[in-house]
Amino acid sequence: MGRRSKIVAAILVAVVAYVIAVTVGASHRARHAALAQSSPPQARRPALPSQLPPRRSASGEGPGVVMPRRDGSLPAGAWSLPGPTRYEGVAGVGYPKTVLGAVGLGYSALAARFTTDPDIAVSVVRATVMSPTTTFLEAVAQGTQALRTRFGLAPTGPTPTTIGLSLIGCRVATASGSRVVAGYEGTLSVEGGSVQGTTADVSVAIVLEWDGSDWKIDPTANLPTPPIDFPTSSDATTLEGWHVCTEA
Repeated sequence: MGRRSKIVAAILVAVVAYVIAVTVGASHRARHAALAQSSPPQARRPALPSQLPPRRSASGEGPGVVMPRRDGSLPAGAWSLPGPTRYEGVAGVGYPKTVLGAVGLGYSALAARFTTDPDIAVSVVRATVMSPTTTFLEAVAQGTQALRTRFGLAPTGPTPTTIGLSLIGCRVATASGSRVVAGYEGTLSVEGGSVQGTTADVSVAIVLEWDGSDWKIDPTANLPTPPIDFPTSSDATTLEGWHVCTEA
Protein backbone atom coordinates (compact mmCIF):
# COMPACT_ATOMS: atom_id res chain seq x y z
CA MET A 1 0.00 0.00 0.00
CA GLY A 2 1.46 3.38 -1.01
CA ARG A 3 1.74 6.46 1.14
CA ARG A 4 -1.36 8.09 -0.38
CA SER A 5 -3.45 4.93 0.10
CA LYS A 6 -2.30 4.66 3.70
CA ILE A 7 -3.34 8.17 4.64
CA VAL A 8 -6.71 7.83 2.90
CA ALA A 9 -7.44 4.56 4.68
CA ALA A 10 -6.32 6.01 8.00
CA ILE A 11 -8.54 9.06 7.70
CA LEU A 12 -11.52 6.91 6.83
CA VAL A 13 -10.92 4.75 9.91
CA ALA A 14 -10.83 7.83 12.11
CA VAL A 15 -13.92 9.52 10.73
CA VAL A 16 -16.06 6.39 10.65
CA ALA A 17 -15.77 6.39 14.43
CA TYR A 18 -16.90 10.01 14.44
CA VAL A 19 -19.91 9.25 12.20
CA ILE A 20 -19.58 12.08 9.68
CA ALA A 21 -19.74 12.20 5.91
CA VAL A 22 -16.27 12.74 4.50
CA THR A 23 -14.42 12.69 1.21
CA VAL A 24 -10.66 12.31 1.04
CA GLY A 25 -8.68 13.16 -2.07
CA ALA A 26 -5.20 13.91 -3.26
CA SER A 27 -3.82 17.15 -1.92
CA HIS A 28 -3.86 19.76 -4.68
CA ARG A 29 -1.53 22.45 -3.39
CA ALA A 30 -1.74 24.40 -6.62
CA ARG A 31 -5.51 24.68 -6.27
CA HIS A 32 -5.28 25.88 -2.69
CA ALA A 33 -2.47 28.22 -3.66
CA ALA A 34 -4.94 30.05 -5.90
CA LEU A 35 -6.22 31.64 -2.71
CA ALA A 36 -2.76 32.72 -1.66
CA GLN A 37 -3.44 36.42 -2.04
CA SER A 38 -7.03 36.36 -0.82
CA SER A 39 -7.37 34.40 2.39
CA PRO A 40 -5.93 34.22 5.91
CA PRO A 41 -3.96 31.27 7.32
CA GLN A 42 -6.42 28.57 8.35
CA ALA A 43 -4.89 27.22 11.52
CA ARG A 44 -6.30 24.46 13.63
CA ARG A 45 -8.35 25.61 16.60
CA PRO A 46 -5.98 27.79 18.61
CA ALA A 47 -4.47 25.55 21.29
CA LEU A 48 -3.81 26.68 24.81
CA PRO A 49 -0.04 27.07 25.39
CA SER A 50 0.09 23.97 27.62
CA GLN A 51 -1.74 21.90 24.99
CA LEU A 52 0.54 22.52 22.02
CA PRO A 53 2.05 19.25 20.71
CA PRO A 54 5.84 18.91 20.37
CA ARG A 55 7.43 20.97 17.60
CA ARG A 56 4.13 22.65 16.69
CA SER A 57 3.74 26.42 16.72
CA ALA A 58 0.61 28.14 17.97
CA SER A 59 -0.23 29.23 14.44
CA GLY A 60 -0.53 25.61 13.29
CA GLU A 61 0.25 26.40 9.65
CA GLY A 62 0.88 23.35 7.47
CA PRO A 63 1.05 22.16 3.87
CA GLY A 64 -1.73 23.49 1.68
CA VAL A 65 -2.55 26.35 4.04
CA VAL A 66 -3.24 29.56 2.20
CA MET A 67 -1.50 32.81 3.04
CA PRO A 68 -3.09 36.12 4.10
CA ARG A 69 -3.39 39.26 2.08
CA ARG A 70 -0.47 41.57 2.53
CA ASP A 71 -2.61 43.95 4.62
CA GLY A 72 -3.93 41.07 6.74
CA SER A 73 -7.56 41.70 5.77
CA LEU A 74 -10.20 39.08 4.98
CA PRO A 75 -11.38 38.63 1.38
CA ALA A 76 -14.92 39.56 0.34
CA GLY A 77 -17.43 36.99 1.57
CA ALA A 78 -15.06 35.47 4.14
CA TRP A 79 -16.49 34.27 7.44
CA SER A 80 -14.88 35.27 10.71
CA LEU A 81 -16.42 32.59 12.91
CA PRO A 82 -17.20 33.32 16.56
CA GLY A 83 -14.90 31.66 19.03
CA PRO A 84 -15.87 29.65 22.12
CA THR A 85 -16.74 31.24 25.44
CA ARG A 86 -14.98 28.46 27.36
CA TYR A 87 -13.07 25.20 26.96
CA GLU A 88 -13.80 21.69 28.16
CA GLY A 89 -10.33 20.19 28.01
CA VAL A 90 -9.08 21.20 24.55
CA ALA A 91 -12.59 21.44 23.07
CA GLY A 92 -14.02 24.92 22.57
CA VAL A 93 -17.68 25.14 23.64
CA GLY A 94 -20.23 27.85 24.33
CA TYR A 95 -21.14 29.23 20.90
CA PRO A 96 -23.90 31.73 20.09
CA LYS A 97 -27.25 30.50 18.76
CA THR A 98 -26.60 31.71 15.24
CA VAL A 99 -25.78 29.98 11.97
CA LEU A 100 -22.14 31.02 12.21
CA GLY A 101 -22.13 29.93 15.85
CA ALA A 102 -23.03 26.42 14.68
CA VAL A 103 -20.39 26.54 11.94
CA GLY A 104 -17.86 27.73 14.53
CA LEU A 105 -18.54 24.79 16.85
CA GLY A 106 -18.11 22.34 13.97
CA TYR A 107 -14.91 24.07 12.83
CA SER A 108 -13.38 23.93 16.29
CA ALA A 109 -14.49 20.36 17.02
CA LEU A 110 -13.21 18.95 13.74
CA ALA A 111 -9.83 20.64 14.10
CA ALA A 112 -9.42 19.39 17.67
CA ARG A 113 -10.70 15.87 16.90
CA PHE A 114 -7.84 14.85 14.59
CA THR A 115 -5.06 13.83 16.98
CA THR A 116 -2.78 10.91 17.86
CA ASP A 117 -4.06 10.94 21.46
CA PRO A 118 -7.14 8.70 21.94
CA ASP A 119 -7.98 10.33 25.28
CA ILE A 120 -8.01 13.81 23.72
CA ALA A 121 -10.15 12.57 20.82
CA VAL A 122 -12.67 11.09 23.27
CA SER A 123 -12.74 14.26 25.38
CA VAL A 124 -13.42 16.40 22.28
CA VAL A 125 -16.25 14.12 21.16
CA ARG A 126 -17.72 14.00 24.67
CA ALA A 127 -17.80 17.81 24.78
CA THR A 128 -19.10 18.46 21.24
CA VAL A 129 -21.32 15.51 20.25
CA MET A 130 -24.95 15.17 21.30
CA SER A 131 -25.43 12.47 23.96
CA PRO A 132 -22.47 10.22 23.08
CA THR A 133 -22.85 6.71 24.50
CA THR A 134 -20.10 4.73 26.16
CA THR A 135 -20.00 2.44 23.12
CA PHE A 136 -19.67 5.44 20.81
CA LEU A 137 -16.80 6.91 22.85
CA GLU A 138 -15.05 3.55 22.84
CA ALA A 139 -15.36 3.49 19.04
CA VAL A 140 -13.78 6.96 18.87
CA ALA A 141 -10.81 5.81 20.95
CA GLN A 142 -10.45 2.68 18.82
CA GLY A 143 -10.62 4.78 15.65
CA THR A 144 -7.78 7.00 16.87
CA GLN A 145 -5.74 3.94 17.84
CA ALA A 146 -6.34 2.48 14.38
CA LEU A 147 -5.26 5.78 12.86
CA ARG A 148 -1.97 5.56 14.73
CA THR A 149 -1.46 1.93 13.73
CA ARG A 150 -1.94 2.81 10.07
CA PHE A 151 1.07 5.10 10.33
CA GLY A 152 3.26 2.50 12.03
CA LEU A 153 2.77 3.86 15.55
CA ALA A 154 1.93 1.98 18.71
CA PRO A 155 -1.83 2.30 19.32
CA THR A 156 -1.28 4.23 22.55
CA GLY A 157 1.48 6.11 24.33
CA PRO A 158 3.58 9.22 23.60
CA THR A 159 4.69 9.88 20.02
CA PRO A 160 6.47 12.75 18.27
CA THR A 161 4.24 12.26 15.21
CA THR A 162 1.43 14.81 14.92
CA ILE A 163 -1.78 14.82 12.92
CA GLY A 164 -3.66 18.04 12.24
CA LEU A 165 -6.55 19.32 10.16
CA SER A 166 -6.21 22.84 8.72
CA LEU A 167 -9.64 24.01 7.55
CA ILE A 168 -9.79 26.31 4.53
CA GLY A 169 -13.44 26.65 3.48
CA CYS A 170 -16.87 26.51 5.13
CA ARG A 171 -20.40 26.41 3.75
CA VAL A 172 -23.97 25.89 4.98
CA ALA A 173 -26.22 23.48 3.08
CA THR A 174 -29.37 24.12 5.15
CA ALA A 175 -30.10 26.09 8.29
CA SER A 176 -32.89 26.77 10.77
CA GLY A 177 -32.91 28.24 14.25
CA SER A 178 -31.89 24.95 15.85
CA ARG A 179 -30.39 22.79 13.07
CA VAL A 180 -27.54 23.53 10.66
CA VAL A 181 -25.99 21.25 8.04
CA ALA A 182 -22.47 22.56 7.48
CA GLY A 183 -19.65 21.61 5.15
CA TYR A 184 -15.92 22.06 5.66
CA GLU A 185 -12.91 21.57 3.43
CA GLY A 186 -9.26 21.60 4.33
CA THR A 187 -5.97 19.74 4.41
CA LEU A 188 -4.99 16.99 6.82
CA SER A 189 -1.27 16.66 7.40
CA VAL A 190 0.91 14.15 9.22
CA GLU A 191 4.32 15.12 10.52
CA GLY A 192 6.95 12.78 11.90
CA GLY A 193 8.18 9.27 11.26
CA SER A 194 7.96 7.59 7.86
CA VAL A 195 4.93 9.68 6.83
CA GLN A 196 6.53 13.08 7.43
CA GLY A 197 4.86 15.70 5.26
CA THR A 198 2.02 13.46 4.06
CA THR A 199 -1.11 15.47 3.22
CA ALA A 200 -4.61 14.87 1.88
CA ASP A 201 -7.56 17.08 1.05
CA VAL A 202 -10.59 16.42 3.26
CA SER A 203 -14.21 17.43 2.70
CA VAL A 204 -16.59 16.94 5.63
CA ALA A 205 -20.34 17.39 6.15
CA ILE A 206 -21.91 17.39 9.63
CA VAL A 207 -25.26 18.17 11.24
CA LEU A 208 -25.29 20.51 14.23
CA GLU A 209 -28.26 20.71 16.62
CA TRP A 210 -29.00 23.30 19.31
CA ASP A 211 -29.46 21.44 22.63
CA GLY A 212 -30.84 24.40 24.55
CA SER A 213 -27.50 25.82 25.66
CA ASP A 214 -24.97 25.10 22.91
CA TRP A 215 -24.51 23.57 19.47
CA LYS A 216 -23.74 19.85 19.34
CA ILE A 217 -22.83 17.51 16.49
CA ASP A 218 -25.58 14.99 15.74
CA PRO A 219 -23.80 11.61 15.36
CA THR A 220 -26.91 9.87 13.97
CA ALA A 221 -27.33 12.03 10.86
CA ASN A 222 -27.11 10.21 7.54
CA LEU A 223 -25.42 12.58 5.09
CA PRO A 224 -24.28 12.11 1.51
CA THR A 225 -20.52 12.11 0.97
CA PRO A 226 -19.60 15.67 -0.03
CA PRO A 227 -17.54 16.48 -3.12
CA ILE A 228 -14.12 18.09 -2.82
CA ASP A 229 -14.71 21.24 -4.84
CA PHE A 230 -13.50 24.28 -2.90
CA PRO A 231 -12.68 26.81 -4.26
CA THR A 232 -13.66 25.76 -7.80
CA SER A 233 -17.39 26.10 -7.10
CA SER A 234 -17.10 28.94 -4.64
CA ASP A 235 -19.91 31.48 -4.42
CA ALA A 236 -19.28 33.60 -1.35
CA THR A 237 -22.50 35.60 -1.90
CA THR A 238 -24.70 32.83 -0.41
CA LEU A 239 -24.67 30.58 2.65
CA GLU A 240 -24.53 27.57 0.33
CA GLY A 241 -21.37 28.78 -1.40
CA TRP A 242 -17.87 28.10 -0.10
CA HIS A 243 -16.43 30.81 2.12
CA VAL A 244 -12.89 31.29 3.33
CA CYS A 245 -13.31 30.83 7.07
CA THR A 246 -11.27 31.52 10.15
CA GLU A 247 -12.01 31.49 13.87
CA ALA A 248 -12.04 34.87 15.58
